[in-house]
Amino acid sequence: MKEEIVSRWIKKAHEDLRSAEYLIEMPEPPTGVICFHCQQAVKKYLKPT
Repeated sequence: MKEEIVSRWIKKAHEDLRSAEYLIEMPEPPTGVICFHCQQAVKKYLKPT
């Protein structure tokens, strides 16, 4: 059960990072939004511990 919860949080964190990577490639990247996604990813990676 705990592994399943951790797995879901890690998947969500990966999605945040993928979003940030996608956005950084824009001609005029929205840095505030990118920073938000990075912060959310870190928060989600640390949450299960």
